[in-house]
Amino acid sequence: PLLSPHAYADGTYAGPAVGTEGGPAEIAATQKLGILLIDHGSKRRASNEHIHDVARMYENRLTVNNDATNDDEETTTTTTTTTATSTIVRAAHMEICEPSIVNSLREMIAVDGATRVVCVPYFLSPGRHATEDVPALIAEARRELDGEGLLGEEAVCSEILVSDAIGTHLRSMLGAVDDLVEWTLSNEC
Repeated sequence: PLLSPHAYADGTYAGPAVGTEGGPAEIAATQKLGILLIDHGSKRRASNEHIHDVARMYENRLTVNNDATNDDEETTTTTTTTTATSTIVRAAHMEICEPSIVNSLREMIAVDGATRVVCVPYFLSPGRHATEDVPALIAEARRELDGEGLLGEEAVCSEILVSDAIGTHLRSMLGAVDDLVEWTLSNEC
């Protein structure tokens, strides 16, 4: 059973985070990329549903962007980028409620056929949860899934990567702050 990260008296360390710059990584046509958004988890149902809504919207956005790219006759790229059939986006919670990180990873690999997974800590700052606790839970999930034969060169999924927390990309965060300020000013009574 997974313990709360707070139960590790000496802290946790799962190795360095692997960042992804410029959106989802390009993948080969035979691979299926999984993107797992991970939040804390809450006793409040609406808070837990929010991350799943974000995951659905992101997957839909990838589908729309891919459809627009495919419709553009001038596109001459030779690599295949993420698409609805080559990318799945799911959500998980660090603690308190399901789906857990390990259960979401298991489903993405065993059911959805993800060959690579990028786990994205959905936190606004690089605090302990994003930099220590979530990577530790992912490392624990890797060990469990490897023991089940779901990871490795001969398995369906070859690797699980961990990105930085969402809030660590300052330019994007400042753009979000700008959007919120503009929206608030345009909607004031």
